Amino acid sequence: MHIEAMLPMPPESLRIERDVIERLHKLGLHRISQFMNMPRSSLRKRFGQAFIERIDQAMGDSKKLSNRYNLSNHTWNDFHAWSLS
Repeated sequence: MHIEAMLPMPPESLRIERDVIERLHKLGLHRISQFMNMPRSSLRKRFGQAFIERIDQAMGDSKKLSNRYNLSNHTWNDFHAWSLS
């Protein structure tokens, strides 16, 4: 999904936990556009790392996701061996 298309959507569209949605609404944050440009460190402190990861996933930030899982150092044989175990 294109980032601009997501901005007017409610935070519920990020498929985040209900308590996070409630906290966002209590702060008056009812659209993704209202918190997308906030400092990530502040969002992480208030709503947790899982919230940041959902934003990254929704925005298609594959670089941050691949760094988190660090798949670049593994070969096909590694994955194949894991799938057999």
